[in-house]
Amino acid sequence: MVKKNPTVVNNPNQQKAAKMKLAGVGKFISNLPLIGKPAKAFGRGAKKGIDTMLELDQKKGRKYFVSVFRDPEFKKEIGKKGISKKTPLEIAGAYTARTIGDLTTDESRKFYWRFNHPLAIADEALKGTVDPTRTFKKYEIGLLGLAALQPAVAVTGAYDPTNIAGLGRPKGFKQNNPTQEDKTKTANPSAELFQRFVQGRTGRPLAFADAQKEIPNLTKGRYANYMNFLYNNPDPLGKATGGFIKVTKENLQGNPEARFLGFPVTIPAVTGAVGGIAGTRLALQTSSQIKKETVVDPKTKKEVTKYKRPTKIGQKGYLRMMGRGLAGGAVGSVPGILAGKLMNQALARSENNKQPPMHPYQ
Repeated sequence: MVKKNPTVVNNPNQQKAAKMKLAGVGKFISNLPLIGKPAKAFGRGAKKGIDTMLELDQKKGRKYFVSVFRDPEFKKEIGKKGISKKTPLEIAGAYTARTIGDLTTDESRKFYWRFNHPLAIADEALKGTVDPTRTFKKYEIGLLGLAALQPAVAVTGAYDPTNIAGLGRPKGFKQNNPTQEDKTKTANPSAELFQRFVQGRTGRPLAFADAQKEIPNLTKGRYANYMNFLYNNPDPLGKATGGFIKVTKENLQGNPEARFLGFPVTIPAVTGAVGGIAGTRLALQTSSQIKKETVVDPKTKKEVTKYKRPTKIGQKGYLRMMGRGLAGGAVGSVPGILAGKLMNQALARSENNKQPPMHPYQ
């Protein structure tokens, strides 16, 4: 088979004609009823989307955590430019531009980076629910969260608050930086503390014989199932999320556990956090230092509730108010944790009832 060489046009007049022909093809395509009009509409929408993004970028007070999935201002502004449900192709063009803008500035990924840990999610839940007055500042809420959330964190299984000598190492687990001679001892205390309390790493499980010394009721079956859970994704949720979130009916202690990007979450931790936040909120709502009054908003002419409270340490009643909130968080978390432990026991009994009866000699 003879391969033909491509035809090269050297005549200037022919080259000009070819360019005009290409331009004419583009114009012809844009004028086609099935291609041209939709392409024009899509392009108009994309242009309006880009213009809107540039305008909003210069707007003062633009919220930091906006993305293609959460940007009501963008939706409102393109609506002013004539983009609506009646112009679906322009909507597609505008949101294609918005998606490209999101990808190039990591807007959605920043949201993921912020909420890729259970404690970050708990912190946001605290900020959004603990303050009934909407007047507490960031550091005040952080202090209240110390009592509301830390008891719950202590029962996640990420660390053991009673194992002070072992730097919080959980029962049945190695240190993150173990020595060769003893896996329950750390070779680098400073790195151990950083990895456990900052990164939330629990370490790997001990060998079965060593883990059983610390957890006497640990069985080989439970140990094998938990190892499979840690290093594979046997549950449906783990398979669906690629291990991002996975759950098991029994951890080494025999209690249900979820792993959120490797960080353990237990039922008592969740119920303890809910109880702690609810206790703090109730303590603040019933505080005599916080005064509530109803006033008429001059703009909307509607009645709104406003709160007055001491806002500085030197003001009368401030320390008492904060102390009440801290006590409410600590007191509320205790019944929450106990409720979670009772749920663990109930689940364990239901699982035992499902087991077939054993032969007496077994």
